[in-house]
Amino acid sequence: MVLGVLLGLTAAAATGAASVAMPASAVGEYVRSDGFLHERLTLAAPDTFVYVEVGCVGGPTRYEGKARVTPDRVSIQGGHGALERALIRVAWGERRYLVPSSQVERFCAYATGKATDAPLPYFLRAEDQTKPSPTTERPSQCK
Repeated sequence: MVLGVLLGLTAAAATGAASVAMPASAVGEYVRSDGFLHERLTLAAPDTFVYVEVGCVGGPTRYEGKARVTPDRVSIQGGHGALERALIRVAWGERRYLVPSSQVERFCAYATGKATDAPLPYFLRAEDQTKPSPTTERPSQCK
């Protein structure tokens, strides 16, 4: 048993791989749509993702790969269709979002009521779609 663990650790060190468990709060399905492109991103333990996009003129297109997930971000390895490589994990009330790092300022404008434009380019955890949007609470990234 100990020898197997040591061999696994040695193999990870030799390949540069890190064995860091994905936070349980990140695991799940996230969805977003602009009315033309519908996307579903599934984060699965320990460090994988499945991304499916369906456009108004075709699809579905499916991508799979590695994702490094930390308590505050998701880093997608490689390029996969319209999926951004750097996503910020945002908790807003009971809802959980994945926001492209280039869109955090826009997300904060939306969350603070300074912008009401829709559709929004943010992934929302699928199970949170029926949960209410907070009206007074602000995400910690927006204070």
